[in-house]
Amino acid sequence: ALRFATLAAAMLMLLALPLAEVAMPRWPSAPAAISSTEARTATVTTSAPSLETAPEWLPWIWLGGLAFFLLRSACGYLLSIRRTPRVPMTIGVFRPRVALPPGAEAWTDELRHSVLLHEHAHIASRDPLSNLIAQLARAVYWFHPLVRLALRQLHAERERACDDAVLAAHVVR
Repeated sequence: ALRFATLAAAMLMLLALPLAEVAMPRWPSAPAAISSTEARTATVTTSAPSLETAPEWLPWIWLGGLAFFLLRSACGYLLSIRRTPRVPMTIGVFRPRVALPPGAEAWTDELRHSVLLHEHAHIASRDPLSNLIAQLARAVYWFHPLVRLALRQLHAERERACDDAVLAAHVVR
């Protein structure tokens, strides 16, 4: 659960980075190291790369990726609401509910209880909200391979934490 919380906090911090970049004051760039003879003969100006020096098509590519991943996440959410689930799942961010697949009524009471414990663990730890934050971070940083890796790890840790909650509940019984 701690690894999941750490990864979820990292996704939230990733979303805060662009806001912090706008809010923070600009630091002057450090001058390049030059020899004393060069200092007498040349004027050196250094600056960090900025959006002004980027090719004009680069922001459009980023916006295209952002739109693609936002649309993909929205369509996936809408499809999960409309379709009959094939596996148990928690649906909804602000009013989450558990959806069970057809045939769940044929499950044994112990299996149904374990599945519901698992899904309620998702609700108790606010997993739908952390998933929304992670999907937004993926949309903003779609080009970064480490964000995709962290998203995959976040999903695995989220499931592991809910499985641990089920196992802990069965040990107490």
